[in-house]
Amino acid sequence: MKRFLALLLIVCLALTAALSVACNYTETPVSPTDTGETKIEYTTAEQSVVDAAAYDFTALKADTAIPEDATNVEASSNKVSLTGGNYVLSGEYTKGITITAEKDVHIYLNGATITNAGKKALTIEKGDTENDVSIIITIVDGTVNEISNTESKNAFDSAIPVFINGSGTLNVSSTGNNAIKVDSALKVVDATINVANSAKNAISAYSFAAKDCTINVLSAAKDGIHAEMDDAVTAWTVDDGYVVLLNVNYTANVQGDGVQTDTFVYIDGGTYDITTTASFVSYTEWAANPDEYDLEADDFKYAKSGDAFNKKSSKTITSSTVKSLYAMEQSAKGIKVGEIDYDLDGTEYTVENGNYYIIIASGTFNINSDDDAVHANSGNITISGGTFTIATLDDGICADLLAKIGGGAITVNKCFEGIEGGYVEITGGTISLTCTDDGINAASDDFNNEYIKISGGTITVNTEGDGIDSNGSATISGGTVYVFGPTSGGNSALDSESTVNITGGTVVAVSKEAMDRITSNVPYVSATNVSVSSGATLSINGMFGVELPKAYSGATIIVCSENMTANTAYTLNYGTKSVSLTAKTGSTGGMGGGMGGFGGGPKFR
Repeated sequence: MKRFLALLLIVCLALTAALSVACNYTETPVSPTDTGETKIEYTTAEQSVVDAAAYDFTALKADTAIPEDATNVEASSNKVSLTGGNYVLSGEYTKGITITAEKDVHIYLNGATITNAGKKALTIEKGDTENDVSIIITIVDGTVNEISNTESKNAFDSAIPVFINGSGTLNVSSTGNNAIKVDSALKVVDATINVANSAKNAISAYSFAAKDCTINVLSAAKDGIHAEMDDAVTAWTVDDGYVVLLNVNYTANVQGDGVQTDTFVYIDGGTYDITTTASFVSYTEWAANPDEYDLEADDFKYAKSGDAFNKKSSKTITSSTVKSLYAMEQSAKGIKVGEIDYDLDGTEYTVENGNYYIIIASGTFNINSDDDAVHANSGNITISGGTFTIATLDDGICADLLAKIGGGAITVNKCFEGIEGGYVEITGGTISLTCTDDGINAASDDFNNEYIKISGGTITVNTEGDGIDSNGSATISGGTVYVFGPTSGGNSALDSESTVNITGGTVVAVSKEAMDRITSNVPYVSATNVSVSSGATLSINGMFGVELPKAYSGATIIVCSENMTANTAYTLNYGTKSVSLTAKTGSTGGMGGGMGGFGGGPKFR
């Protein structure tokens, strides 16, 4: 019966997900939350995530002074059973501390060093009570405290909710397991937490929320911040499995994900310096003993040159060439939202239908990741503000469903694909993408219903693949878009399975190949067989001036702009050369013309 009900649930969820896809993510917008940088209206689904992220840290911030009736725990003690109250830990505890809470407990770390070789250093258990209990840990201002252990146990381990406050410093390390592990909620305000090393996750909890604090993860074999809910959860919920970061200064150097969650990530303010380093395995090693790795043949996408790895386009990989490639052994993404997984009678299920979101309202992000920099499994990414500097071997921003950008400054200096989603919407912001494959890509299993919609912002794309590429449709109705496509054949600056429809804004596109399936309802000019040097300035009648990032020989140039007038002559300047062109409208098919007829109208194919 349990298995039947579980299968019935999966079928229902799958049908719901299919209906959601069919609806193409059209939701009624609601008023945006006041984050200062928000440039877009939140949909009802996004707002539900933002509301779930709300937590009032006011009371936790204020409760930091050591009360006069607090009990000092002697340094010689290592087994402490507390029924509730206030306790102060100072000095060295070499055999660890175990706290059994029967009521709410408040601990003050006042220059404490807690160690325990081979065992948990700080253990927090629930006592013999049916009541909900939690613990507040105050890191006293001006003090440095340490929790560490070796072998196979967590250094800091709690079975009950943990609230950390105070403006002191806590140093945590574990050479055998997680540095901090909380089987419930963990909330941090004001404090500085340093994880020197962790054999697994640096900080792991069912949910994690932090504000106005500093978290430094110097080394972790897995994730920096990890939020994974209890295995008993079998349906979508916003109660656990999330990470909320409000004005947090976060540094992470990890071999897993910088931030990884089950349900959602919400970030507003702060600085985030995230470096992820992946471990790679060769196809030959995997094929010799595949049971050692959680991999499939499709995961082998990376070519090795010296000590460097580069991702190959799936179009270039064959059953023969894959044998020389490598795969990442585990996820090494910058910021990632995953999915709710659970086990029933030995079978693992995934809850694919839910409001999985990464929502970033503001902040400064420096992400250098071997895997995707920002990634949503079965979910969505919404960026309304912030400054991003990204370098990655894979995708800059990747959402299985909707990738939406409404503000901020996003610079991807190195990537495979810049922005990828089943659906991509850009309404604002300043975006610069340098890619070895596609710049902005809409791809999914949605049977050509994918789309790219650009209605605002300033976007510059420099690619070796397609500049803007949709497996469905692409519409540009506003903003300024510069696309510098490949210098050789096979790809183009603008590409769509159905059509690229330009109805507003300004679009400047350059590539070796002609650009098919384009309809421009605003005036445009075009030229083919153009040769121009790298660094040359491309402009037209002073309306814009953009520097070419690479040289082109025999290229196609298209300029579409709502600021031009049909049947009017314009001068296109490229480097030291210029040509007079007449603007037209209503073009379809492949844009371009012969060298002798610059701007002479469209080719119909």
